[in-house]
Amino acid sequence: MSDHTRRALLGAAATGVSAGLTGCLGGIGPGFGGSCTSRYYLELRQLEDAGLREAALADAPPEREARWEELLETAAVEGEATLATIYGSPVRDGQLVAAGDAYHETGVTVTETASVEAHVLELEYEKGVDAPAGATVVDYEALPAVDRAAFDAMTRDSKDDRFVAAQSVSIGGFEYVYPDDAESDSRFVADSPVWVRYEGEVMEVRVTGTQRTERETFRVTLERVADTPEAFADYLRAEHVADLSGLSEAEREVVRQATESEYDECEPLSGGFQGVVDEFRALPERFRPDGNLLVEFEGETYEADLVNAVV
Repeated sequence: MSDHTRRALLGAAATGVSAGLTGCLGGIGPGFGGSCTSRYYLELRQLEDAGLREAALADAPPEREARWEELLETAAVEGEATLATIYGSPVRDGQLVAAGDAYHETGVTVTETASVEAHVLELEYEKGVDAPAGATVVDYEALPAVDRAAFDAMTRDSKDDRFVAAQSVSIGGFEYVYPDDAESDSRFVADSPVWVRYEGEVMEVRVTGTQRTERETFRVTLERVADTPEAFADYLRAEHVADLSGLSEAEREVVRQATESEYDECEPLSGGFQGVVDEFRALPERFRPDGNLLVEFEGETYEADLVNAVV
């Protein structure tokens, strides 16, 4: 199975959790299909210091990258950062991040919850279709700041080149809480529906009502774990890389083969492979700092992918 196919099938394979994949998968690996309905694949990729750091460091959620960076920068400089939101924290507890001039482990706690009123927004867009005759079209840049923020929040998962290139987009039931006293400045609220011209295309935005929702206030802190890239790699090997020296000889042979090329077996697994699967599943989450299982085997450091493909 090619690296591209494997990662497309199961991006979280390194967690060691079985995944059932339905469909016609008979051609994705040797021996798959026929009487084989469940096959395991194991591959270990050797990591030098740079690769180890890359595998361990958390990535910002693409749709909330700016807020992620803002929280980390503030926490690095001021000792903590806070965020009140109905969408959850973009920074998760226990992640490893680079911020300021050092490497850190994040701490994220909820300090307050409150029931707030949210407006429910919808957006409809069909490429090349203009607003109805007589409708007022407002350029995105001319919207009140509170409405630009609402539009950005509503389209954060898709507002990139694909968003305006799509033939049509429909977003419904999106909750948005206007800041205190800002609702009166909103054209979306006062003039719904409003047609917005964004990147040359016209999109209809409607406010369909209000409803109560829960807003959480998050406190983000950083625990400094290393000052330099070299020290961070040493820290990772000491705290976040699992030692496989306790494997049996049959299990070690399976791992050796997986360091050279992808190793696979159909269920029922051999004793050696079953032992490796059980060992990987039992490893604590700290050995998967960003979802990637990190292991040390015979003096070298590896990132391990374990996939269970089922038809």
